[in-house]
Amino acid sequence: MRPFRFRAERALELRRKLEDEARLVVVRAQNTAAMADARLETAQREEHDAGAQLVEVQAQGAPAWLIGWHRSWILKKSRETAICQQHAATAHGVVQQAATVLQDAHKKRRVLERLRERLAARHARESERQDLAHMNELAMTRYLVTATERKEQP
Repeated sequence: MRPFRFRAERALELRRKLEDEARLVVVRAQNTAAMADARLETAQREEHDAGAQLVEVQAQGAPAWLIGWHRSWILKKSRETAICQQHAATAHGVVQQAATVLQDAHKKRRVLERLRERLAARHARESERQDLAHMNELAMTRYLVTATERKEQP
């Protein structure tokens, strides 16, 4: 019997390559999301610090124009924080989409791997069955030859 050969081996290799590419996209998306989270954290900290500075300036009895400037600065920082929150949410959405694509690619690869495993097992069973049939045929031939030789001897 011929050795086992999986005809869809190229398709399996392609699916492995697609899964690796999807895994790379997920890692990049996770890195982007982590950077967006870090920027968000920095923006939140800056907004908090700006509020603390306003309290400090007010405690010192600063003029109205300086307090107004601090309030507009706090408003600017809160807008930056909101933008960073949007970017972080978008980045996490991209991570979820990339993870979904990766899961799909993994499933498709596993389908072909399981098919290959089943076909290889079927091939092994058929090979074993044929080997057993050949061994039985050989044993039967030996028995017949021995039996014939016994009959011919007086």
